[in-house]
Amino acid sequence: MNGENGGKQELMTPRANPPKGQEDYSSLSVGELRQELKTLLAQEQKLLKRVHQLEAENRALRYFSYQDGLTGLANRRHFNAFFDREFRRAVRENTPLSLILVDIDFFKRYNDTYGHQAGDNCLQEVANLLAGTISRGSDLVARYGGEEFAVVLANTGAEDAAFLAEKLRSRVEALSLFHKNSPISTCITISVGVATMQLNQNDSPDSLTAAADVALYEAKGAGRNCVKSAWPFDSNGPKYPRRIFQDTRQSMSLS
Repeated sequence: MNGENGGKQELMTPRANPPKGQEDYSSLSVGELRQELKTLLAQEQKLLKRVHQLEAENRALRYFSYQDGLTGLANRRHFNAFFDREFRRAVRENTPLSLILVDIDFFKRYNDTYGHQAGDNCLQEVANLLAGTISRGSDLVARYGGEEFAVVLANTGAEDAAFLAEKLRSRVEALSLFHKNSPISTCITISVGVATMQLNQNDSPDSLTAAADVALYEAKGAGRNCVKSAWPFDSNGPKYPRRIFQDTRQSMSLS
């Protein structure tokens, strides 16, 4: 268009407030387009930064929702998810899975004697020792509830699991956390139950948990401060309470 505009091209502005996503930029000059692009890029960077912040916050929330606040170990929710996943993996790969249940002996008496703060410190000491002893990344140490802990050992047979359980027991005793009102020792001790399964598709996580729980009950009934193992079984083998329990404290030596 020439004439009264002196030969310069007349530029039309986009219509006011077009629907979002339907803006018409065809009538903008090159300089205006560049400015619009800078604005859009700045907005995109701002949105990306916020997305990254939200992702980091979500990761933190997931982490803390799976962590026990007192001990820093995995909590029961984390244990349940991990145990279920490892159980299905063991079935799929036809590998053994072992579960260790740990209970601090006469912990209520310890709390009543020394107070809840001392009890919390005791839980933290025991938790740190358990976590420091279980070193494989494929395993999990969790606070199972109260003064009870659980250890999931992937692809681990009965003898190795029992050996590790006895190591945990002896190391907790070696902490020498004084407990004047324990009827079995002058220090904090633990009772430990171990179960190992060679799994198939007919099994469920509850079956292994139940076996470890029965073994823990046997350890308490045998005077505590000992390890009882429910030796390997599968869905075709004998079911507890007919299963044989062995006291690993007397049968194993540790370096």
